[in-house]
Amino acid sequence: MADSTVSVINVQSDFVMDVSGDRQSYAYRPNLIINGNNHTIDFQKKYFEADPTSSQNESFTINDLNMYGYSWWGPVTIKGSKPKDGIDHSVVFNNVTYTGAQLMYGIYTKAFIKGNTKIQSVGSYVSPLDGSTQTTQGLGNQQNFQISYLEVLPGATYTGTTTGGTNVEVYDGGSFIVDKGATVNLQRTDASKSNERGTNALIDTQGGNVEFKDGSTVILNKNALVKDGFAPIYIEDGGNLTVDKNATVSITGATGNIPVRIDGTGTVNLNEGSHMTITQNGAPKLGYGFINIKGTGGFFVASGSTLDLNVTGTGTKSVNAINVANDGQLSFAQDATANLTIDGGTGEAHLLKVGDDANINIYMPKSVLFKITDNDDADSSLFKVSGTGTLTGQYVKIIPDDGNAYGPYKSAIYTLKGNGSSSDTATVEGETAEDEQSGKALADTFATDKSLEFVSASDNFIKVNPVTDETTTLTGKTTAGAYVTISGLKGIPEGSLTANSYDSTKYLVQADKDGNWSYELPTGVSLPANASFEVISSAGFIVKTATVVINDAETPKQASSAAGSLINANSAADVTASQAKATSAAASDAASYASEAQSIAGSHADNMEIKSLASDAEKQSQIALAASKSAAASSSAAASAAIVASSAASEASSAAAAVSNADASANSAAAAYDSYASEASAASAANDSSGYATASSAASSAAAAMSAALSTAQVAAKVAVSDAAAAGSAAAVASAAQSDSKNKQATAATARSQALDDLNKIKSLTDYASGASSSASEAGQASTATSAYASAASSSASEAGSYAHQAGSSASEATGHASSATSQASAASSAASRYPSDSGIQSDVSIASSAASTASSAASAAQSEASTASSAASHASEQASIASSEDVVSSSAASVASSAASAASSAAKAGNSSAAGIYSHAASAAASSAKSAESQASSAASAAASDDSVASSAASAALSDDAKASSAADVASSATTAAISSATSLADQSATGSTAGSHILPSTGGETTGSIPSGQTPTQTKPTQTKPTQTKPTQAGQTTQTGSLPQTDHAGRHMLPQTGDDAESGTSVLGLLIVSLMGLFGLAGTRHQKDNKPSK
Repeated sequence: MADSTVSVINVQSDFVMDVSGDRQSYAYRPNLIINGNNHTIDFQKKYFEADPTSSQNESFTINDLNMYGYSWWGPVTIKGSKPKDGIDHSVVFNNVTYTGAQLMYGIYTKAFIKGNTKIQSVGSYVSPLDGSTQTTQGLGNQQNFQISYLEVLPGATYTGTTTGGTNVEVYDGGSFIVDKGATVNLQRTDASKSNERGTNALIDTQGGNVEFKDGSTVILNKNALVKDGFAPIYIEDGGNLTVDKNATVSITGATGNIPVRIDGTGTVNLNEGSHMTITQNGAPKLGYGFINIKGTGGFFVASGSTLDLNVTGTGTKSVNAINVANDGQLSFAQDATANLTIDGGTGEAHLLKVGDDANINIYMPKSVLFKITDNDDADSSLFKVSGTGTLTGQYVKIIPDDGNAYGPYKSAIYTLKGNGSSSDTATVEGETAEDEQSGKALADTFATDKSLEFVSASDNFIKVNPVTDETTTLTGKTTAGAYVTISGLKGIPEGSLTANSYDSTKYLVQADKDGNWSYELPTGVSLPANASFEVISSAGFIVKTATVVINDAETPKQASSAAGSLINANSAADVTASQAKATSAAASDAASYASEAQSIAGSHADNMEIKSLASDAEKQSQIALAASKSAAASSSAAASAAIVASSAASEASSAAAAVSNADASANSAAAAYDSYASEASAASAANDSSGYATASSAASSAAAAMSAALSTAQVAAKVAVSDAAAAGSAAAVASAAQSDSKNKQATAATARSQALDDLNKIKSLTDYASGASSSASEAGQASTATSAYASAASSSASEAGSYAHQAGSSASEATGHASSATSQASAASSAASRYPSDSGIQSDVSIASSAASTASSAASAAQSEASTASSAASHASEQASIASSEDVVSSSAASVASSAASAASSAAKAGNSSAAGIYSHAASAAASSAKSAESQASSAASAAASDDSVASSAASAALSDDAKASSAADVASSATTAAISSATSLADQSATGSTAGSHILPSTGGETTGSIPSGQTPTQTKPTQTKPTQTKPTQAGQTTQTGSLPQTDHAGRHMLPQTGDDAESGTSVLGLLIVSLMGLFGLAGTRHQKDNKPSK
């Protein structure tokens, strides 16, 4: 503590302060925090005193600490001189438990309670650390706090007990504040003790102020300490107790207690919505009440608050529940509720003891009930008056013992004297004379009444349905039959209806039985936006006023208009941008067309028509360019206008929101003003100067807030109008720009179209001549190709005819070979008929017969191939004729195309595009005809070549078949010769008697001869064939091909093997025949079918 560099102290164990000396040095520092960590310190007589002369703020916080001590200064104190002006010294007790004498003597400092803090001021304690018993200074008469400022922070709990002292003594006009949601529970435990100052209280203001804030809870004397003159709340020396909205105060009273004691000019104010309950068991200190008002102070039950005083257990003692001494005041304001009752007892009982010039004021209450039950003392009464007092009821109905409600009364003033009042001194204002008379008569029953209740004269109210500057009929709700008028609107005539004789106001309309009312504004009367007026309703003397704010319906329209203008401006800007883009594209196209036209014109310098068209195209390009620049400027203007419209629309929207918020604030402020104004009126009527000052100030603040809000709304409304106009103007600018851009787009489009037209005309002039020339070239090429195809087709036809002739020759020769083979086979068969048993001869016959059959088949195949070749040659000839005709057509078309191209060129130079086009089309048609002829000739040449190939293949096959037939004829001749030779040999042997068995074939050579029976010796001589050379025609794109058929001196002949001169006559003839047959069968497999055409 003595080290000023230390700002945080952490207690790490329990200990007893055993240093020497009572006052401990405490070095100054701005903030010191002691974290107790739930440990215990027994300070005994030691205390730390902060420097009271420090020129700087000083804060001391104690957290989570158990403390003991017996010094009446407390463990921490500031005593001596006051701190310098503007300097705060403070101590915070957070979750602290203290047992000992006084916790803090701080008449020049502030103390704050946080968390759950419990303080017990006792006469002695046993230290939990060393077991010693310590007697506290003051012997139990010390306070919890003797301080200038104590605040129980929001949500905290302060539980305080004393043995004989005051729990909280607010020193020298200081303050004790219980914050929102906090709880305070104070008790005293020993009635035999006396406190330090001789006053017996739990809270003693000493001219200070005590405030229980919104939602706080204060519990006093819950243990019901029985002590004469003990006052849980003692308001003295001009002190004040204020209980705020939703705060509750519960006081338990016991015999001899004075639960609420007010001396001098002190006051108790139960503000709107607060609640104080005094539960008293037993009589108070003699000569006092449970609520005791002495001097010029007062007890004020404000609008909407509640006071409950319930007294029981008084026994035989005399009781005055509420004592309002000379010049004191007890007031109940609008909508206040009070239940003031004494139940039981046999002694003299009075609810109100009233001193001279004391005042009881009741103004438009919800219910104020004075009631004594089950007390039979003859002297008991509601009132007991010393001197003369006054009971004033305003805007009330009165319900006495008989239970009937009398009134309503605007005012009922009764002079209190003795045990009641008298009708002779009563002043009553009622709706009728009869009401007034009955109200006065009530005074005569006060002395005997045991119940008297005051309630509001009526439950009047006034509601007005939402109003805008477009409203023409005002409507709303009020009490059935109430009278309604309007104030604060120009042009509204004075009404003709009267509510009562004490109300000079002239009302416009009267509500129906359901409380509905309406008023149609006169012609010419309009409601100004963001202004206010009042609607006033009167029923049963109760006048209610509703301040009405005229909500702005026009400004949202202005904002909507600005938003619409923004949409239009944005749309126009978008369209204009698109148009500018299209215009730019058109200008670009026009420039491209003009450039191309100029380029073409440069190549045709001698063509005046082309030069003229190119010049016009350039002119159109410049027109489109100018339009593009103008459209771009329009687009920029539209975009700028859209930005202006956006800003204006945004401001208009913000202004509309500001108007709406301001109107809402004004409505809220108007409602608050009406409420506070009504409270102020009630407080004034109840002589509650404090309540009046508070409510009046609040009403003034609400009125100022409403006025400021309406002023804000009016300014914002003007801004919205201005912004809407600006947005509209911007939209108009954007629209004009769009229109101009549209025109420029059309201009550029027209110029683009004209430039393109010029270019197309130029192209048509040059393209017709070029096209005609190209067509003539194509036609010439086609004619040349067609001629080649015709020549090729002719060549193919000629060659195919040659192949057909060759095939016919081969077929004829094959037929001769077949005839020869058949004759040989017949001869062999005739020679062998004499020797049916000779196997060799029979075998020769079989070979000759088989060879004859083979030769016959080959001859037949050769004839078929010859026929195929002949057909192919004929078709080739037809194709050659077609190709020749197409050649003529193509040649003629080429000539026409050439002439047309020449004419088109001349027309183009002359600028006659029409003629150039006609000639170009003629050249194109001629070219097409030539190309068609070329295609036909190509097809014919191809077909002729195919036919030539077919004829060639057929000639080859026929030649092969001829070879087969020739070979077979040779085999048949050889076999026949062998057979005849064998037969002759056998005949000779038979004649000479030799043994047969040898089969001898003669030498074959180039011819075959033999002897036959009966002296027949047939001889066969084969013709020699010379094969022609084939030369194929040349076609377009092909090279000449030449093919030669195979040449041989022995074509078509089958040569048997030579035996030679050394051949022995005993050689087997069968072996030679087998060799010959193998060669024959091999040749038989080589014949081609005519449909197996070889490819070229």
